[in-house]
Amino acid sequence: MFSEFLTELESKEIHVSFSEGKIKYSGPEQYINAQLIDNLKHYKGKLIKYLWPTECSNMMPINTEGSKVPFILLHGEKMNYPLSNHFGIDQPFYGFFHYGSEGEKIFHKKVEAFAKDYISQLQKIQPKGPYYLGGFSFGGLVAFEMAVQLQKQGFEVPVLILIDCKIPMFKEPVHASNVFLKISLEFYNYSKYIYYWLFHKARRLYYEFFLLFKTRLHKKNRNYYIMGTYSQIAMRYKPKSHYNGEILLFRSQQNNSAHEYLGWDNLCDHVNMVIVEGNHKTIYESEESYNVLSKNIGEWIEKANGYNKKNAS
Repeated sequence: MFSEFLTELESKEIHVSFSEGKIKYSGPEQYINAQLIDNLKHYKGKLIKYLWPTECSNMMPINTEGSKVPFILLHGEKMNYPLSNHFGIDQPFYGFFHYGSEGEKIFHKKVEAFAKDYISQLQKIQPKGPYYLGGFSFGGLVAFEMAVQLQKQGFEVPVLILIDCKIPMFKEPVHASNVFLKISLEFYNYSKYIYYWLFHKARRLYYEFFLLFKTRLHKKNRNYYIMGTYSQIAMRYKPKSHYNGEILLFRSQQNNSAHEYLGWDNLCDHVNMVIVEGNHKTIYESEESYNVLSKNIGEWIEKANGYNKKNAS
């Protein structure tokens, strides 16, 4: 039992820590033997969860067991544990939840800053690639930015999965029967853009003013604050780099964007798109949508695992 193993370590004054992606240990030489090493390997997953670094403030160990390359999902919310259960115990799975989810202030102002922060946390658990990344909605923007930053650093990112995530910088085309109607529609769309920009800006500033005097937002206001902040940050994001690889893109059936691949076909080698019934919200709530996600993501990861295994042999 793991609890008994921890008691044994304490009684023998063996200090165990987790850093740079490795279990490290020290203690009296008479206890540092093959049996200890075997037990450390056996309980590696549980030890990682038990010794989880405090610096990984919004990264969660969903499944630390298994020998495969971990899958990292950004802002997966309700999808995390069902997906992990579908993949099985041998597929490590880590997730990033939202800053602000405990009512705290969101300090990052750019997608690039989110990505740099998340990479820093990730590499405390997994210092080297390959990296399997995925993200839902705003999390998809951050996952893409993480992928290109990691590739620039020389790491392999063979898996990038984006779930109903559109590049905000791409404007929707306006179709009209005459010039006057087209100008009117363009003015309407621009006015609507300004309205929502001001709306989210005012709401975010209101909550941040409140946070000057309180350390936490009330639960009922947290989602509004997070989504408003994400909306403002996403509108400013303009990807500057190309992702060297293929993207698996899930698009909800009711996504009304005129861009077939939501803009990602201009920023990668190839987009493999899967249409999921429902809308942006039901994509991770309905059982049918979940089955489509889990099946396709599982197959995509297994394909990458098979490729890595072949190259390693």
